[in-house]
Amino acid sequence: MNIVPCHRLLLLLVACLLVTAADAGVKKRDTIKSLEGKTYDVRPGRVIVNSTAMARDNYKAFLDLVSDDPDLRAEAMRRLADLELEATEAQQLASNIETLDTTRFESAVSLFLQLLEAYPDYRRNDTVLYQLARAYEISGMTDDALEVVNELVDRYPQTAIINEVQFRRGEMLFLRKKYIDAEAAYQAVVDYGDASRFYEQSLYKLGWSKFKLALHEESLDPFFELLDRKVANIELKDGDDRLEALSRAERELVEDTFRVLSISFSYMDAAESINDYLGQRGNPEYGYVIYMNLGDLYLEKERFVDAAMTYEAFVEREPYHPKSPLMQVEVIEAYKRGEFPTLVLEGKKRYVDRYGLDSPFW
Repeated sequence: MNIVPCHRLLLLLVACLLVTAADAGVKKRDTIKSLEGKTYDVRPGRVIVNSTAMARDNYKAFLDLVSDDPDLRAEAMRRLADLELEATEAQQLASNIETLDTTRFESAVSLFLQLLEAYPDYRRNDTVLYQLARAYEISGMTDDALEVVNELVDRYPQTAIINEVQFRRGEMLFLRKKYIDAEAAYQAVVDYGDASRFYEQSLYKLGWSKFKLALHEESLDPFFELLDRKVANIELKDGDDRLEALSRAERELVEDTFRVLSISFSYMDAAESINDYLGQRGNPEYGYVIYMNLGDLYLEKERFVDAAMTYEAFVEREPYHPKSPLMQVEVIEAYKRGEFPTLVLEGKKRYVDRYGLDSPFW
C-alpha cells in the first residue's frame, strides 16, 4: 500500500467529512437572499488542553499504523522525539535538575538513535544529530553531546545550522579548556559572517580563546571588532554610566572586553602597543577608554609611574581630544598616590601648558 504525504491525507479526510456533512444535514442550499436578517452566535474557539501530549500520542499511534513508508516513519519519529525533548526541557525549567524525570529524555534519545540507525539517509539527520546532542546536554551527559556535535560537523559541514552547531561546540570545548579546538570552532562562526545570531558572542569567545592560548596580539582583532559593533556609534558618558546607552547584558560584555584588552596590552608593550594598534584601526573614538583602563589596572597593582605614563601617552597622542584634560588630571593623581611630589609638580605644569585658559586647546 502506498501512503500519500500527510498533508494530502489531511485534505482527503477533510473532504470526506465535508461530503458526509453535506449528505446528512443539508437538504436545501441557502442562497445569499435567504441569509438576510438571520443572526448567528459566534463562539470563541476552544483552547486545546494538553495539545503537546495529544500530539505525542498521535505520532505514537501513527508509527504503530504506518510501517512501509520510510519517509513518513522517519519524519514521525523525529517529531515524536522532538516533542519528548521539549517536554523534558519544560520540566527542567519548572523544577530542579535533581528531580528531573528521565523517562522522556530516555525516550527522546532512544528515538533519535533508532532513527539514525534505521534511516541513515534521512534528509534531516543533521537536525536529528543536533537534537540528540541537546538531549545529552540537558541530561548532563556533556561528553556524549560533544561527541555528537563533532560527528555532526564532520558529516554535515554544509548544514544550514552549522554556525549554531559550531558555536555550541566551541562552548563545550572552551569549558573543557581545549582552547585550540574552541578557537577553531568560534573562528568558523566568525567566518560565517554577521548574519549569524552567534556572531558577536563568537567574536568575544574567539578573543578569549586566543587570550587563553597567550596569543595576546592575535586576540586584539576579534575584541576590537566587537567594540566597533557595540560602542563605535554611541556617545560614551563619564564614570560608571559611560555605557548607559547599552542593555545590561551588552554593558557587561563590553566592560569585560575592555578589561581583558587592558590585560593583553599589559603583557605587550603597554601604551606603545596601544598607540600602534589603534593607529592601524583608524583611531576609534572610544580609544581613550583603552588607555584609561590600562592606567587603572596599573593603579590597582600600585604601579603608579606606569599608570601615569599610560594616561599621558594618550594625552601626547591626542592633545585636543575632549577627554585629554581629564587624562592629564589622572596623570597628576597617579603621581600623588605614588607620593612623587616632583612628578606631581611637573604634571601640573604640563596641565597648565596644555589646558590653561590661554592654551591652543580652547
